[in-house]
Amino acid sequence: MQDSNIKPGKIIMFDGPDGVGKTEQIKNAEAALSNQHFPVYVTRVHGGTPIGERLREVSFSNIPRSPATDLYISKTMHIELASDLKIRRDAGAICLVDRSPAAMWSYQVRGGGLSKDFALPIIRDSFAMFEADLVIIYMAPLQKLRKRIQKRDGASDYFESKPEAYHERVIAGYAEASQIFGTELVDAGGSVESMHQTTMELISKLLVTQD
Repeated sequence: MQDSNIKPGKIIMFDGPDGVGKTEQIKNAEAALSNQHFPVYVTRVHGGTPIGERLREVSFSNIPRSPATDLYISKTMHIELASDLKIRRDAGAICLVDRSPAAMWSYQVRGGGLSKDFALPIIRDSFAMFEADLVIIYMAPLQKLRKRIQKRDGASDYFESKPEAYHERVIAGYAEASQIFGTELVDAGGSVESMHQTTMELISKLLVTQD
């Protein structure tokens, strides 16, 4: 049963470079919140709606295109998803979202070399559309991330198959994005359990109103 000081209805975004373990953290957070009888909705920024899922297929394909095209594909997915999430939050759901607009800064700007001046207002607008209550970015060294990716079943997608130098830039991009857009940084170099504990501490602070 929820405490009387608990205020439901939040949008919480989980982000970080490929292999950082954010998907597992979302599943663990979902289980923990459901056990506390919160209404939880899980979705993903890269998809999340019928049109978004179709665009996701294009985004992860090997069709050659520019980083600007990837940016606008992401932006289109954001437009569709943001309004849906706000409705769910207003209805009291805790929305756990895989990725955030910070990914555009990390992958298209730092990874792909897109102009910062061009991309920044577009990314800021995406953050403004979502009005997320909390954005968590998980960080770990590239060596650890690549080992996790290699353990997965199936072939690498369009972004995962990029060279190591690209992924180094992506990691640096997330650190930079956290400063620019004001997100929470969580060390993903430790155990899954320690990551979960830190994650739930951040979420608990968000959910309990301050008298």
